[in-house]
Amino acid sequence: VKALAESISGFCLCIDDIQYADKESIALLDSLISDKSSDGVLFILIYREGAAVEPHVSEFVDPLLLLGKKAEQCEAALKTILLPVSKFDVEGVARLMSKRLGMQMVDARVVAPVVLDKTDGVAFDVCQFLDQLVTQDLLVQSPKGSWNWDLDRINEEAVTSENMLELLQIKVKLLNNDTQYVLKVAAALGHSFELNLLKQVVEHDSGRGSSCCPAFADVVSAIKTCMKKGILVRSSTQGQIAFAHDKIQETCCRNIEDDQIERDEFNLRIGKLLLQLARTAYDGDTQLMLLALNSINEASSSVCDAIEKVEIAQLNLAVGKMIMKKFAFTQASALFEHGVLLLGEESSWDLQYNMTLELHSCLAQSFNYQGRFAESQATVKQILAHTTNFNDEIAAYIAMLDVLTAEDKQREAVDTCFYALGQLGESINRKTNVFHVACSAVHTMISMRRFTNHDNVFALPRMTDPKKLATMKILGRLSTLEFFLGGGEV
Repeated sequence: VKALAESISGFCLCIDDIQYADKESIALLDSLISDKSSDGVLFILIYREGAAVEPHVSEFVDPLLLLGKKAEQCEAALKTILLPVSKFDVEGVARLMSKRLGMQMVDARVVAPVVLDKTDGVAFDVCQFLDQLVTQDLLVQSPKGSWNWDLDRINEEAVTSENMLELLQIKVKLLNNDTQYVLKVAAALGHSFELNLLKQVVEHDSGRGSSCCPAFADVVSAIKTCMKKGILVRSSTQGQIAFAHDKIQETCCRNIEDDQIERDEFNLRIGKLLLQLARTAYDGDTQLMLLALNSINEASSSVCDAIEKVEIAQLNLAVGKMIMKKFAFTQASALFEHGVLLLGEESSWDLQYNMTLELHSCLAQSFNYQGRFAESQATVKQILAHTTNFNDEIAAYIAMLDVLTAEDKQREAVDTCFYALGQLGESINRKTNVFHVACSAVHTMISMRRFTNHDNVFALPRMTDPKKLATMKILGRLSTLEFFLGGGEV
């Protein structure tokens, strides 16, 4: 962004639906906006007011909205302009009906109040509602081009915007079975998806004997049908198709078999197919593996086989570690938590000790990176309560030190260091003075006299004693802590 802003006179970055953004994306966006080098960038953030959002989104959006509202009253460092997109009034609905249906304005103004009442003037809902009226013959065009309607029937039979998902389900169910199946798979791939990936999933699923899979060649035809009906659109990302609205994707997800068992079977089957494709055709693509795992996790409650549960937990661990390297800590912690849940909190320590330990360790680390210190500390305590060997216990203490340091609890961290050193058999006097330091210095000088030069020291074998190695790690952290605390104990 900085390079672009400096190389050209300026550019615009438009981001839609930020109410759905995760913590990492919001943090990145906040950093970009507050960076002084972003002076040449115009940020357009599209936000749906009134939508249910996570706290981290509200913490980011609310101050910007406040700045926008006060922009005329004060000079802010960050110039913010608030452009509310209002709902349609009766006249706006009438104009939309006239343009969308080719209806005379005089007729449109008669029907518009009913449409407004049913949709609350939301543009997307108005369009969907008009499509419903035409489909259900509540709004009929004569051969001469004029429109006929029955306002009483519209009031009684038409679905309101409060039941928009029901309205969209009606629209989807009017499609043939093959097209409905393609939409189900597409919804499982996300809001936007690659056409080639959709083709491959359908092709492989057909080979496994699914009850309602279209022929491979019909996938493109189904996509074209959905695009004509406004269900799908071309994405701004090359080679991708997207749902025209998130409500449509939600409808297609809900349109999966009503029976929970069948729904879980579908998600599990599609997840396993995506995982297979990720490992073979897509060279271990991280995003595709994450997509596959999310689908599998959604259906994991129906998995009864203990071996399969362990395999899914192992997948959560592996993919979680992969995405944590890319700083997706929120998603990673969700995967680790799901892995722990699959194994069972208590019994897994006896049956799957190593995997349970690694899941908890990674979970504590991901919590720590997110600033969720209380949860991280609770997870470390779980590890300490179940460790069966020395090395695992020391690793847990070091993790605890990281949490306490991040929380700015240096004094507690120092206490933990001394406790851990005691567990290692190292006796250190916490109340030292100049005499103690002098004695230690003399002892060290005498020990080093046998080495005539530096080369002799560097030629010594590396330390291998696990207790001494652990002691050095903790002493390193203790030294740093004492430096910031001003010394006085060591």
